[in-house]
Amino acid sequence: MADIGLVFDSGVKTLELKDEKGNSVEVSFNPYDALFLFSIMDAAEKLDAEQAKLRVPTADNWRDYYKTALDVDKSMKKIIDDLFGAPICETLFPRQTVYAVGNGLPVWTNLLYAVVDHMDVGLAEEKKKAQERIRKYSAKYKKK
Repeated sequence: MADIGLVFDSGVKTLELKDEKGNSVEVSFNPYDALFLFSIMDAAEKLDAEQAKLRVPTADNWRDYYKTALDVDKSMKKIIDDLFGAPICETLFPRQTVYAVGNGLPVWTNLLYAVVDHMDVGLAEEKKKAQERIRKYSAKYKKK
């Protein structure tokens, strides 16, 4: 057992993801972590591949296509839930597919864009904070 416990900021933030109707979930991750950004890119590729299964009719009748569409939606929701480490789809998309269109794009794309946009804006702020801290410590330990 350690004599001293040091607490540090890991950069993990809790963000509220909210749809236009006010349904919301909280997720925690470090929005400035390259690994998380790569995870988003990987998830986007998987989601696009799943959605592509619906672009080419694979069934001779609408019942088979409907079953395929439900299977694709279930798979896509799992990818999103796995990305955020929480069952967010049951709250944000309770009665629709994640490949439904909203504002010209699939709603899964809108969700990922919202997160990436937040990451872009916040990263500039984090860089400013880092520069301030570096100046502070440099001034403190600078040899006179």
